[in-house]
Amino acid sequence: MQQDLQQKPVTVSGIISTVFGGIALLTSFIPIINNASAIFGFVGAILGIIAVMGTRANGKKSGRALAVVGLVISVVSVAIVLALQAQWAAMLS
Repeated sequence: MQQDLQQKPVTVSGIISTVFGGIALLTSFIPIINNASAIFGFVGAILGIIAVMGTRANGKKSGRALAVVGLVISVVSVAIVLALQAQWAAMLS
């Protein structure tokens, strides 16, 4: 009965993935800084994958939705950075 009342801890890598993805998304539109945004996005995506794997149905941690949100935001921010880099390279040539 007591085990039912205890909540599972939230995965830390999911929280960090969401934070890194948010930072990467906010700074992905700034020309020079978006190179660092790509790095934040890649790190956020890796941590998001780790968090999703750690919050399986029989896992000891909760926060799967937070991990998925962090993963999606990170992947979207990397896609934005790559698209803008390609567009700016085409404009310069």
